[in-house]
Amino acid sequence: MKAKTQESAVKTSAFFVPNHGQYPQEALFAASAKHTQFYFMKSRILHVMELAKDEADGTRGVALSMGFVNANPDLSVQGVELYEGKVNYFIGSNADKWKSNIPTYGQLRYNDVWEGISLSIRHTEKGIKLDWHIAAGTNPDAIRLTCEGADSLSVSDDGSLVLTHPYGEVHEDAPVAYQMIDGRRVNVPCGYRIDGALSYGFWLDEGYDPARELIIDPLLPYATLLGGSEVDIGRAIAVDAEGCAYITGSTLSPNFPITPGAFQADLHGSISGFVTKFSADGSQLLYSTYLGGSDDGGEGGNAIAIDSAGHAYVAGATSSTDFPVTPGAFQTSNKGAQDCFVTKLSPDGASLVYSTYLGGNASDFAYSIRVDADGFAYVGGDTGGDFPTTPGAFQPAYSGGRNGFISKLSADGTALIYSTYLGGSGNNSDTYIYGIAIDTAGSVYATGTTFSPDFPVTPGAFQTTLKGYPNAFVTKFSPDGSSLVYSTFVGGSDSDQAYAICADEQGNAYVSGTTSSADFPVTPSAPQSAYGGGYKDAFVLKLSVDGSALVYSTYLGGNDQDWGSGIALASGNRACVTGYTYSSNFPTTPWVRPSALQDPTAVFLTIVSEDGTSFMVSNYIGGFIVDFAYYNVGIAIGTDGSIYIAGSTASSNFPVTPGAFQTTRSGVTDAFVYRTKFALYAKASVILTKL
Repeated sequence: MKAKTQESAVKTSAFFVPNHGQYPQEALFAASAKHTQFYFMKSRILHVMELAKDEADGTRGVALSMGFVNANPDLSVQGVELYEGKVNYFIGSNADKWKSNIPTYGQLRYNDVWEGISLSIRHTEKGIKLDWHIAAGTNPDAIRLTCEGADSLSVSDDGSLVLTHPYGEVHEDAPVAYQMIDGRRVNVPCGYRIDGALSYGFWLDEGYDPARELIIDPLLPYATLLGGSEVDIGRAIAVDAEGCAYITGSTLSPNFPITPGAFQADLHGSISGFVTKFSADGSQLLYSTYLGGSDDGGEGGNAIAIDSAGHAYVAGATSSTDFPVTPGAFQTSNKGAQDCFVTKLSPDGASLVYSTYLGGNASDFAYSIRVDADGFAYVGGDTGGDFPTTPGAFQPAYSGGRNGFISKLSADGTALIYSTYLGGSGNNSDTYIYGIAIDTAGSVYATGTTFSPDFPVTPGAFQTTLKGYPNAFVTKFSPDGSSLVYSTFVGGSDSDQAYAICADEQGNAYVSGTTSSADFPVTPSAPQSAYGGGYKDAFVLKLSVDGSALVYSTYLGGNDQDWGSGIALASGNRACVTGYTYSSNFPTTPWVRPSALQDPTAVFLTIVSEDGTSFMVSNYIGGFIVDFAYYNVGIAIGTDGSIYIAGSTASSNFPVTPGAFQTTRSGVTDAFVYRTKFALYAKASVILTKL
């Protein structure tokens, strides 16, 4: 009789199982991943790989053993992160040999393999991953591993480790290293060191600081909460070259975490915007400040961008007449019930470089901001009219209802380079711009939703007529804002809204949003070609350079509500999409951190392949209560390939990491920052972190 394993109804990620007699005696724990069985023993790790099933030769495989050279003789293995799920083994007909209710763990830990050097083990999309932890003052040269069962070891030209065995090769990604010094990332050259025919370790450049802890191969750098005792909402995130995350949103908390010397230390009204900068490891705040006036109406940051010098540019909306503005700014007073604001903060968060209102005598909202290499800020949103426009702009006159707008501000915030409406005519023909992107030529790509049958579209565009009420749209402006490169509807016969957009170096636009249309345009090889049902599905699409065709387009959703709210490009032009879902059958990838919806909704992260034919990674992120990633810029990509997501959670068990800045929820809802990466995209093997 074959062994049968029964899992708990509570689904978790891949797990490690202790040996209760169901495995050979030498194995302390075991795990399975990608046709490989792993056995974790006292002084070595054995992995048995099934390579092929050949009709003539039978099953073909190979066993490789990684041993710890001169390791601590009293070494033991400890299960970490106990899961709720249990496993049962019913092997053979002898009931005395059956094993039941065996616990499962999310990680394993070998403490002090060598003095000061420990090993954590976890599952990843590539299989089992080893994280070496080297304490301050410990020499990493002590790490020495042997590979029994391999024919040879070598280091390839790209720095990866190659293990040759009788049937082929196994590759380990090339390492990269950095240290966290005063919250900043400092790169350290490193690589594999071959110590003999079948043994290896690591080398580090002489610039490595042995007084700081070393970690090898972390895949979840951090996840942290951010908030005070009331409601805190994270809406947007940006990342600088050093891996520091900047988040903005709204807070009602009078005790929101604020740092000494911040620009605004107190909550002036009942609700305020905030801007917070995290250290690259997520363990501390480099600065955190309120940003708002004294009115009790809606106020907060909706979008954030970073320039190369570390200035944060924040856009949002305020009803305050005393919102902090700077002398000489383009607009120093609030003209309507709600005006947009655009604020540029100093790199230390202690002062304003400039801050300006932007709006007319109606309500105005800014939802997206981008900044170019010259410091010009581009802002997108919607307005009820009387919005400031410039001569020669594509659409200088208000056309009724809600119009979208695009404004380009001078580098010092004193003037508009150009400003234009975007919309059709009539009071029931509203247009909203929710997301913008810019390319190196200064062209703006805008996306959102429109109810206007006469929304401006261009000849030869992918879709030139409004099919639903409303439809999404994608519009590309010329660099001077005077004309359209292309403009197209995108949608089916029901309701479609686009919330986020980015562009690649070739000028293809990538868009995410939500649709209720069962006939939303999808491409033949889409990973999800049919509407998932329920109220809405998310969607992801790639539009051709000239706006005339879909390179790919797919639904992304299950049988309830699914909203795509943020999109960014990883290496290889892989679209990374975030949003939130109520669907228990949202499409997930079981080979990458299998996950299940915890009631009632969760954030999701989905990575689409470059050709748009598959979901390479797709999983839930969240706890037991509502978790949201808000409009358009809830996601960003770091220089090391890390994916950062910002949103809000009411969950007491949101998955935070040890050592993160805030590991428990403080109020009704807290903002969160979730940073993750995948070895598929980032070859990070050696991370040096602050002790």
